[in-house]
Amino acid sequence: MKPAPDEVIRKLTDPLGVAPWMLEPETDDFVRDGFAPRGVDLRDFCIFRAGDLWHIIYTDFRMNQHSRAPGQGVSFGHAVTRDFADWQTLESALFIDPGAWDGRAIWAPYVIEHDGIHHLFYTGLNSNLAQSIGLATSRDLKRFERHPGDPVLVPERFEWCLWSRVGLSNCRDPHVLQLGDRFHLYYTALCKSGEVCVAAAESNDLVDWRDLGPVIRMLPDDLDTSPICLESSFVLPFKDRYVLSYSYDRAIHVNISDDPLHFDPANSVRVLEGHLGLEKVMDLNADGWLVAFFSQIARGRPSKLFFGVLHLAAAEPRVQIVNSRQEMKSYFTA
Repeated sequence: MKPAPDEVIRKLTDPLGVAPWMLEPETDDFVRDGFAPRGVDLRDFCIFRAGDLWHIIYTDFRMNQHSRAPGQGVSFGHAVTRDFADWQTLESALFIDPGAWDGRAIWAPYVIEHDGIHHLFYTGLNSNLAQSIGLATSRDLKRFERHPGDPVLVPERFEWCLWSRVGLSNCRDPHVLQLGDRFHLYYTALCKSGEVCVAAAESNDLVDWRDLGPVIRMLPDDLDTSPICLESSFVLPFKDRYVLSYSYDRAIHVNISDDPLHFDPANSVRVLEGHLGLEKVMDLNADGWLVAFFSQIARGRPSKLFFGVLHLAAAEPRVQIVNSRQEMKSYFTA
């Protein structure tokens, strides 16, 4: 029997039938409450400056679905800001290419500018969930074009790496560091030994990459650990040393070494619990950086972008969360 008209009206106008986060008013403080466009579960992102604007390009996930579920991660969102307090969303930066090596999903963008061109490295998943790393470029940050040689990094023949194009395989979360006239690409992978790792490759043109093997590797503490891989990593210089950051076991970890290609797991420090995906924004002083990360603040709510100060000169590195737009403003006027 069909419902009565008043029952239809009630069903379609009852606020209790709408997810709670959809009813939340727009915040007046994106620094305190986190930034994400409405409806977006913001994870895996990069932040960079171009001109007088800061850009964020992020994986456009939807809530309450696994990252590998069909329809998840089919595009990269794009937003800009001058002060991280007020944001403007732009058109999507890139979409999946159905039927191609990145036809199932695209994740974890990272942008580096070189010779006037912005190079966007990213993870692509094929129909078998095998992950590879691709490259798209742009001169205007409005349109990105895939490199004709994509994917540019496939670890299929790396002796140490467990990878197959016909099954779920790990090769994701690229980050590129320029050292002189060479580039190092760091990424998440799985060793044939069962160890999870951050690995590196080297290039002088950002296209052809030579394997350098794992820079840190270890067996997970527990199979229920999440994330169980060493994810969302980067390596950056700090004074005369190198800082590796990665996400593992529901926390952000930092490891400092004299060698950008070797980090001892015993030296890793948990610097922030319950948050993931640390990215450097800018230097603040001789002691640390302004950083960004994402956090799913409550179950059933979208992940959002937050900021903090990473104190690297302390006896033990730590992150202090930035709690308001007023505090954020102080870092731009100091």
